[in-house]
Amino acid sequence: GFLFLFYNSQLYPSSNLLGFTLLFGDGRIINDYSETKVYVYSMSDSQINDYISTYEPYDNAGAYGIQGLFGRYVERIDGDYNNVVGLPVSKIMQYIS
Repeated sequence: GFLFLFYNSQLYPSSNLLGFTLLFGDGRIINDYSETKVYVYSMSDSQINDYISTYEPYDNAGAYGIQGLFGRYVERIDGDYNNVVGLPVSKIMQYIS
């Protein structure tokens, strides 16, 4: 479970995909998505077990909260931070504006 996930996340970036559909009053429909890759520093067995013991992984999609305790292990992201924590607001606003 979690051990495999965290070991794997050190080898490969996590790809966070979020699809959305916008329905407009004039009948237009827009389907799009946002992708953000999260790169993680190497974590020791002790660090992984300590993080799992916080129960934060159980309350987050993908088993980590970049905005929470796991943030200390994030090396970098490629893409929209807001996509990782919830909704790619800036991309959606481009369609609405």
